[in-house]
Amino acid sequence: LVPSDYDNDKNQGLNIDSPQALLVAELFGAKDAASFLVGGPNHLAAYWAGGPFVGQFGGRKAGSYLHLASYQPPEGAPYVYGATDLGTLIAYRAAPRRPDEVIALDSPWSQYTGEKPTALWAGDSDGDGDGEVWLGTGSGTVLAYGAATGELLVRSAATGSAVVGLAREGSRMLVAHGDGAVEEVGLGPGATDEQ
Repeated sequence: LVPSDYDNDKNQGLNIDSPQALLVAELFGAKDAASFLVGGPNHLAAYWAGGPFVGQFGGRKAGSYLHLASYQPPEGAPYVYGATDLGTLIAYRAAPRRPDEVIALDSPWSQYTGEKPTALWAGDSDGDGDGEVWLGTGSGTVLAYGAATGELLVRSAATGSAVVGLAREGSRMLVAHGDGAVEEVGLGPGATDEQ
């Protein structure tokens, strides 16, 4: 997977930074061209997926990104989340669009989790209109943060088995662990059941 304008001399193609995570998002809202973001061991790179700059490199942020997710709030541009290999969850939002190919990403918040991320999910998990971003970890801990604020909403106990998947089921998250156990985690107190 290489953008059409890939040039090895410019050091900006996807092959320079091995892709670890990929996300397609409408960074400037639903009425604008989509972009794709590629997380690699050195950068989070943004490319145009449509419009007049299709295939062109738009910008990057430093870091080693293992997982990417996005959440579209009821109004405005979406949030994009990157989980790094050092255990930091970073929220990004596109700055107002410029007339050139530059995609500027601002970071409204970041949280150091102290855990290795193994799964990431973002959306309105409880149907209240406010988004959440869920992070599964290598220790089996699940963390949920407010999508816009980064406020910690949930931190479950470590199970000792890595989280390998997150999926919404009603107002709770189904958490799949590497040992085959499935856990339900909600946003309210006492909302954890292991099966």
